[in-house]
Amino acid sequence: MRSIVGVLGILGAAAGAAQSMNWRADLNSAEAQAARAMAEMMSAFGGEGAELAAQLQQYQTASIVLLIAAIAGATASVLILVKQGSPKALGGVLIAAGILPIFFLGSALFGLPMTIAGLMALFLKDEDAKRGAVIKTGKMAKAEYADIPDYR
Repeated sequence: MRSIVGVLGILGAAAGAAQSMNWRADLNSAEAQAARAMAEMMSAFGGEGAELAAQLQQYQTASIVLLIAAIAGATASVLILVKQGSPKALGGVLIAAGILPIFFLGSALFGLPMTIAGLMALFLKDEDAKRGAVIKTGKMAKAEYADIPDYR
């Protein structure tokens, strides 16, 4: 189940990063720059340009938040895959990384696979991480290995 959580989290992070980069490219295009300039000019004369300018700013903020969330989600997913850290804490990071962009823009749904992976990570056992730490350090006596399931 750990591999499913890790792969689902990485896929969600990749989708979120791709969507963020797409929004950033659209916002930096010539059409968006012209729309921004027109919106500023319209709002200066009391028109409806303030609404368009606010919407462009909302997309810009959401793209940055989505990119940061994708980086955090990918990092947490890799740590789950390599059995480092607490699965419950990393699951919390994945849940937050999937939900946070939605608060900035309602259509930022590409992080939802990270949320699903985070919910699944809450059900992972801490013994797996403990066993990995024991095998790497090798500081426990052989009698203590009996308490750890699936030790080989």
